[in-house]
Amino acid sequence: MEYHTPRPKVDERPTAYADRVGRWYLSRFPAKKALGQYFTPIPIAQFMAHLITPPGNPVRVLDPGSGVGILSCALCEGITHDVDLVVYEVDPDLMDCLETCLRYVQAWMKARRRTLVFRIVAGDFVLSHAGVLESKPQPMLDMFDQAPPSKNGLFDLIIANPPYFKLNKSDPRARAAATIVHGQPNIYAIFMAIGVTLLKENGQLVYITPRSYAAGSYFARFRSYFFSRARPVAIHLFDSRRDVFGEVLQESIILLAERSSQDGPVTITSSNNAADFAHLVRRSLSLSEVLNDEYVLHLPISEQNDQIMAIVRAWGFSLHDYGMKISTGPVVPFRAVSLISGIGTVPETHVPLLWMQNVKPMQVTWPLARKGQYLLRAGAEKLVLPNRNYVLLRRFRARKSINSRG
Repeated sequence: MEYHTPRPKVDERPTAYADRVGRWYLSRFPAKKALGQYFTPIPIAQFMAHLITPPGNPVRVLDPGSGVGILSCALCEGITHDVDLVVYEVDPDLMDCLETCLRYVQAWMKARRRTLVFRIVAGDFVLSHAGVLESKPQPMLDMFDQAPPSKNGLFDLIIANPPYFKLNKSDPRARAAATIVHGQPNIYAIFMAIGVTLLKENGQLVYITPRSYAAGSYFARFRSYFFSRARPVAIHLFDSRRDVFGEVLQESIILLAERSSQDGPVTITSSNNAADFAHLVRRSLSLSEVLNDEYVLHLPISEQNDQIMAIVRAWGFSLHDYGMKISTGPVVPFRAVSLISGIGTVPETHVPLLWMQNVKPMQVTWPLARKGQYLLRAGAEKLVLPNRNYVLLRRFRARKSINSRG
């Protein structure tokens, strides 16, 4: 069956049109989770675009995972500059929709006496630019057939909602980024690392990604690479996990960073969800309060958060010094499907499997009326913890309980 991309409505804004085209596309072709395909809601796209301060006119812009072009349209709407735009999209089914949306925003800008020159690159952004992550970057061709790029990068601005999925360690994209990630990395971090490398001095990038890179040893090499090249300027947090990209149960964060070594304040904002940007909680902190020497992000959004952080920083010893360590547990459910059962015999053939829901205030309730409360012993030798003393904690965020808007 043949489909035709919807036509623009009279005086329809480009971002609204791109969003409508995206919803039309998803009504006919389900989102491709294997590509990490989650289109950006209009309020988020507009908020991200408004964070940016273009360095000059015209500006060269990169959208490395464009989808139907919602972020590019929001940026073209939100600034008053002429734009040279490069967009990457790996899904061939989206090309017609993407080109239609970009041609519409091009005409919209022309009517306002501004120009948009755009180029759509149908290909994998990471594999196209993986060479920049090497110690001796390979030369690349300029997207506009000008001279090869200088060591200061290609683009004035980068705006992105990169794909979100884990890569197998044997994936060529993971191997290409082995200097900054390890194990089974999430592809969004590689998008961020390449993006900051392609940014000109004093250029800005704004990304919406999971928050997981902000701390922890798994992303330590990535943070060192990224934040040694760019400083955070503004960071936005969401109270809700589920109200940003719907089915994605992941804390999202918007980061505005500048390719600069200069010190400066960092603005931290938060909102209930993706549709509540009119009621922001806003703070301004020094860079040293937000980013420590190990490039770990600290994101307090209230004075009570500050007090808690001061107490923790005052500790003279670490948990490791006391012979303790923290772990999320050895069982990764999707990798142990054949070992997890709703019934079993403990301790003969099974051991209890504890989930977050089993951990109650000052007690553990097991089993619960849910699937997967038993782990088969045979084959799970490396996943079974020895009988020792443990403190069980539920992973939680205190943000909702201490964040008051009055």
